[in-house]
Amino acid sequence: MVKKNILTHSKMKKVAEHVQRGAFAEAKTLLEQVCKVDRVDAEAWFMLGVVNWKLELPDEALTCLHLAVRLRPDHALSHYNLGTIFRAQGRLEDAVQSFGEVLRLDPSQMATYETLKAILLELDRAEDAARCHLEMLKRYPLNADTYASKGSMLHILSRLEEAADCYRKALQLKPGSASLHDSLASALCVQGQYKEAIENHRIALQLDPGNYQFHSNFLLTLQYSPGIDSAEIFDEHCSAAKAYAFKPIKEVVYANKSEPERRLRVGYVSSDFRLHSVAFFLEPLLEAHDANHIEIFCYSGVSHPDVMTHRMQNIAHHWRDISSLSDEQVAAMVNSDGIDILVDLAGYTGGCRLGLFAQKPAPLQVSWLGYLDTTGLETMDYRLTDSFVDSHGRDSFYVESLIRLPGCFLCYKPFQNAPEVAMLPALGNNFVTFGSFNALPKINEEVVALWGGVLNAVPRSRLFIKSSALTDRATSERYYNLFESQGVGRDRVELIGHTVTQQEHLDLYKRIDIALDTFPYNGATTTCEALWMGVPVITLAGVRNSSRMGLSLLNSVGMQGWIAETPEQYLEIAVKMSADLSNLSGLRSGLRERVATSPLTDGKSFAKKIENVYREIWCKWCA
Repeated sequence: MVKKNILTHSKMKKVAEHVQRGAFAEAKTLLEQVCKVDRVDAEAWFMLGVVNWKLELPDEALTCLHLAVRLRPDHALSHYNLGTIFRAQGRLEDAVQSFGEVLRLDPSQMATYETLKAILLELDRAEDAARCHLEMLKRYPLNADTYASKGSMLHILSRLEEAADCYRKALQLKPGSASLHDSLASALCVQGQYKEAIENHRIALQLDPGNYQFHSNFLLTLQYSPGIDSAEIFDEHCSAAKAYAFKPIKEVVYANKSEPERRLRVGYVSSDFRLHSVAFFLEPLLEAHDANHIEIFCYSGVSHPDVMTHRMQNIAHHWRDISSLSDEQVAAMVNSDGIDILVDLAGYTGGCRLGLFAQKPAPLQVSWLGYLDTTGLETMDYRLTDSFVDSHGRDSFYVESLIRLPGCFLCYKPFQNAPEVAMLPALGNNFVTFGSFNALPKINEEVVALWGGVLNAVPRSRLFIKSSALTDRATSERYYNLFESQGVGRDRVELIGHTVTQQEHLDLYKRIDIALDTFPYNGATTTCEALWMGVPVITLAGVRNSSRMGLSLLNSVGMQGWIAETPEQYLEIAVKMSADLSNLSGLRSGLRERVATSPLTDGKSFAKKIENVYREIWCKWCA
């Protein structure tokens, strides 16, 4: 036995020498001899696994490493190497398990936290990645950067009050940080605390006026905020555009043939070619485009493709992954592709590419769908809208020339696996349930006051609100208090947070009799979802474009009686419609069919009117 141990020790020493000089084949031969003699030597099996991996023999490597962890379950390096191989093979869930085991055995492995976080992000498991990051931060000293990083992760987890607290502590340690003021502003906005949010946005922009993301975040907060007029919003968009157009625009040479009737090359630019609200309105257009007249190019900024990404990729004639490319690189690509009309689908939302559009890589540039306002860019030629959202006389609030499509400027494709429409819940409950699934920042104090008035006017009625931000207890508490200030007790209001799947989200509409739209920022996707699930929506049409989405959508499905021009009329509609359950039940049972046969879901007709616009502006350019 002693002789055997001495021989094994000698061979393992030679193995280490071979590995050090990269002689992996020789190391493999010796290790196989060791493992044959001593089949329970976990260290030898581990080393043989590593050597096999170096020799590009992944299956043999996995076999050896599995044996090593079976013999020594606490061998962190074996788990780590298993994780490395699994990741290389694309077996990301298995990699997560292996790296998680490494951290369970040795929580001090900082690099492993980063690796695990990266894999979780690849799997689109942002919340799990955030928890991993928070666990890592427990091992770091508390300083401004640690607090900022912790705040960012808490924000992802919708723990908004804690996130804001971290940003404030970071600012105490690092005053004058533009990014911290911007992060704090964003957390406050999601909680509906617009005044303090705007103050912090302005400080961030004073400190760093050329930061694109700061401008984008500020503009979004302004859209949510009541009491901000169109002129102020327009001015802020023009200021933001300067941040994207600060570089001199190089003179672009267009090789496009000036032939009015030829097939057009149309490029769509978005980071939302995925399961995202934008996709539900874009897909029906892409599907219905006439390939004889339109050649589709999709410039995708999607980092983590999903089933929707693949669907759209199959529709497009040409697919360009631009997720890792600079605006300058994409501009060169667009110009090389000979794009005639380049369409921006993002505006100032996440993953925006206005720096690309500032370079004018295509002869004609159009803004549509993903952002309900001007880009402020002089290089953006047109904006597609309709006369409901942008009534005549509002052209002065846009840099772009407005093209008002007949009817609604959107076309909706419902979620394919949506649940069936359920029976009117009021028939079983003996009370009416109002509801809203809009993003929480849209529910400002004026909205709460009107909704409180609705509940007070409709005896025994309830209100059901779903929003991811309500996962945060402090935020939920704030909204309960707001309703209590309107005389509405907690027993009549139910607030819930995040749901995991789209199916679960849509299934909750079974609990709502009537949906209440928000203002001055109306719902769009949520309104369409509600209608598809048989739930009528009451909307209040305002002045700003974002406050007139409901007007356009409800007109598109012939539900003009659910549109209010004043808060008083909104209340009257709620009282009237909730009083006749028989009528409400009949409307619910037929609403999906009404939507399905309406212009709102008629992709072919919608594509035709879009193509007519493309042809018209192209002919004008050719003239």
